[in-house]
Amino acid sequence: MKRVEKWVEIKAPVGYVFRLFSSPGSFPRWMQGVEAVRSLRPGWSHWTARDPSGATLEWEAEATHFDPDRRLAWRSPRGPVEAEWDASFEETKRGTTLMCLRLSYDEADTGQTEAAAWLLGEDPRSRLGENLARFKQLAELESPSAALPGVGPQTGGPGPVAPSDSGLAPAASMRRVETAGPLAGQPAGRGLQPNRSGTSPPARAGYPVRPQQIALAGLLVLVLGGIWYLVSRPRSAAPISGAATPAPATTPAPPPEATPEPALAPADLTATKAQRVTPETTAEPSPPPAEQAASARRESIRAAIDQWVAATNAQDVDKLMGMYAPLVQRYYRMAYVSRDVVRADKRRALGEAEAVRVSVDEPHFTFRMEGNVAYVRFRKQYEIERRGRTRRGEVWHELALSRQGEGWQIFSERDLRVIW
Repeated sequence: MKRVEKWVEIKAPVGYVFRLFSSPGSFPRWMQGVEAVRSLRPGWSHWTARDPSGATLEWEAEATHFDPDRRLAWRSPRGPVEAEWDASFEETKRGTTLMCLRLSYDEADTGQTEAAAWLLGEDPRSRLGENLARFKQLAELESPSAALPGVGPQTGGPGPVAPSDSGLAPAASMRRVETAGPLAGQPAGRGLQPNRSGTSPPARAGYPVRPQQIALAGLLVLVLGGIWYLVSRPRSAAPISGAATPAPATTPAPPPEATPEPALAPADLTATKAQRVTPETTAEPSPPPAEQAASARRESIRAAIDQWVAATNAQDVDKLMGMYAPLVQRYYRMAYVSRDVVRADKRRALGEAEAVRVSVDEPHFTFRMEGNVAYVRFRKQYEIERRGRTRRGEVWHELALSRQGEGWQIFSERDLRVIW
């Protein structure tokens, strides 16, 4: 069998990445062609896919290795193609996850059926890399450590699942493994163990009071009492005998007579007034570095939006697709679609139009994740000429972009409200 593998670093905790990957409901969200994965029995899962012709493909997979937070492997002995998958997970010193996904397949099967060739792709290595890139984006956007404030949880997403709830987990007898996989030298069988006793853990005792705390409380009471005594003690109007007698008040000396200023000529008076009225010119302080960085981000995103508008008006679908992420979280009323789905919709909408004119107003920016994610809202006006008719309208539009190197990629697009 031929074997290919891909590595990727995911900015999310290893425990969360493993739970997301081992959840059956997550596979349709990042693996191309897969529509559903459901659990059958311990260690077995049922997979459903649909090829480009609309035919439904179904097969079963058997889990062969399950080591929580470390390794997950399964194989499909019966189905469109015989293949074996092996995923390993390793936590880095930065708290991220280093993930490796390996695929072993029979090279002869890919040329025997169209279904097998479609599932693995013409280049299985490239297809594996695309799927892994989608999973990376999904894990980083939904990671608890990268939650976006003000944005509600995604519906339909996989929650934390226990190993026994996952159809990819083997039976209980296979749960403890002897090999540690890619993390050799660490104890095997690591992970959360269920409470098999059926009883709740004993309640913790109350917080103990230490003698030092009692002494500190007493000292605090004494200090507060002394302050209250000093503040509330009445003051005597007469001076206390033996106290120092205050010095007699001295009459202040009269101020010296002001010397009148010499009279000024009208020209001198005008110059003096001008000197008094004219403020001193000072250099404006430069904005702080944070504002400069935010301004640079807004300018770069505005430039990306201008390119998006220009490509739309030019009906250049290929240029538009270079601005979208491999996995689009939301595309109008659809959720978690690939870039190919967006390409097909843009090609249909722009290809049938004779002319397209789109313009946008000044955008409003909201940054998340330390400025690496931006939600941009603006009013979009459009005119579309098709078959001799012109359709016009205006909507309140939103684009969500994530930073990719020096540029930005769109991972969400939708209409918030129809204006007219």
